[in-house]
Amino acid sequence: MRVQRAIALIPADLVLLNGADDPDGRHEMTGYLWFGMLVTANYLGAASALLERLLAAGKDDYEGYVRAAADVENAMAAIENIARAVDEGERGQDISVRLLFSRIAIRDALVRASAAAVESLGGIAFITSSDIGYLTAAVHAFAFHPPSRRSVSESLAKFHAGDEFAFV
Repeated sequence: MRVQRAIALIPADLVLLNGADDPDGRHEMTGYLWFGMLVTANYLGAASALLERLLAAGKDDYEGYVRAAADVENAMAAIENIARAVDEGERGQDISVRLLFSRIAIRDALVRASAAAVESLGGIAFITSSDIGYLTAAVHAFAFHPPSRRSVSESLAKFHAGDEFAFV
């Protein structure tokens, strides 16, 4: 029995080059841009799901909801701004740095938002609803996606001081 294999050709503009073919790291940064936007959107979804649970619970804790929603809305605006710039063709160090700073701020905002939502939902809802605990834990997992704050902090600070940016 003969097995036929289909060969798919990938357009060159969809291939990320290796270090030898990408000496300035522009294509590597493009990969990080896409990854960063996609992973951020996923965690925004988890935080938004907590907000939906809060609205559905009918707790009438409007102040708690607004605190959480303000952080989520600002986080969405930040990542949409990065996505718009990427759609317009922006690539390289400046947009990569903006994305990383945004991810750091968004991660902190989502942790605040999830804490406010869970507090407003109350302890009984947290104990009796496994998805509330899951979504809260999922938001916290955002911190574990590369690159870590620790690995890029020096490079980000030096970039603001005038040096070139690099992921490592």
